Formats: sequence, structure tokens, C-alpha cells
Amino acid sequence: MKLIKKFNRLYPNGSIVSQRILTEDAGVEMFKATVTPDLEKPERYFSAYAKTIWNLDKAQDKAIKLALKLLSIE
Repeated sequence: MKLIKKFNRLYPNGSIVSQRILTEDAGVEMFKATVTPDLEKPERYFSAYAKTIWNLDKAQDKAIKLALKLLSIE
């Protein structure tokens, strides 16, 4: 994903963490992505959630994209 490469270039001390959220609904995939631009300042982070139906990768990509958008990386 181009946004992740851009994030890594702009924030070499940053972190992107994604977590799968288990749901009780069959076929619903949900992820939470947390973007921390500087690991020396962990109190400054941006989080976003995304869900899709039957598409694990798309949910993860969408959550990361939304979190990066909060950081104004587009």
C-alpha cells in the first residue's frame, strides 16, 4: 500500500498496529488500526475501525487507511 510506504518515509520512528476484532456476526470482519507517528511520544496516536462482509484483507486495509487519513496522510 502506497500510504504505508509514505508513512514509513515520513515517520521512521512510527508504528502501525492492526488488530482483528472478533464479532458474533457470521461473515463480518472488523479491524482496529492504531497509528503512532513517534514511538517516543506514544500518547499521540490515531485509531480507526473498519468492517466488511467476508473480506478480511479489505477490512484491515480500510482501517489502516482511515487511521492514516486522521494523521493527514493521503
